[in-house]
Amino acid sequence: MTTLGLQSGFMTTNTQQKITHPHTSSEPLGDDDPRTPMARAVALAGAVIAHVDASNENNPSPCDDWNAGEVARHMVAVLDRVAGFPQGIDGDTLPLVVDLETPGTYSERFTASAHAVQLAWSDDAVLGQMLTLPWAVLPGAITIAIYTCELTVHTWDLAQAIGVQPEWHEADVTKCVEVMQMGIPAEPRDADTPFGPVVEVPADAPSIDKLVAWVSRQP
Repeated sequence: MTTLGLQSGFMTTNTQQKITHPHTSSEPLGDDDPRTPMARAVALAGAVIAHVDASNENNPSPCDDWNAGEVARHMVAVLDRVAGFPQGIDGDTLPLVVDLETPGTYSERFTASAHAVQLAWSDDAVLGQMLTLPWAVLPGAITIAIYTCELTVHTWDLAQAIGVQPEWHEADVTKCVEVMQMGIPAEPRDADTPFGPVVEVPADAPSIDKLVAWVSRQP
């Protein structure tokens, strides 16, 4: 059994809050374990969600039709799916945007779902288990990599909506660019796909810009 430890932190600048990459204790996970980037992505997402409150939850976001609060609640839903797949839970039965029993408790709800992921993925055997997703049946190792990327994209969405600046883990985001480019072809992008055209960015653009541009965001 292995444990994913999560701890978040942040610092502020004169112009906007900068979310530093939280320290993540992943022992005894190795750097090549696909759960390690997920642990880092969850920690950073949690640090950003900690800044969602009544003053900014209705801010528009780059994610069509969702405001900041709805993006945050979708991020919780992403973790609920990740926690549910190893248990055979049908992701289509789970909401895309969770409800909060108590208004404003974004961080608390996210943390609870993060611990559920931690528990569900603690057994190394899950990485080789074939998991049924809403759109495919994939090994756990590939599943966790895909959802790491989805969580990273929505962390960017939320950060843009509430005006904070995350400090991205460059190697993890670079890997997400590769995963997304393999999993989501540049063409066709028609009405049957949830993504619009790829947004062009310079070859030397930061990895996070390349990642969000691939899923139709304007960096």
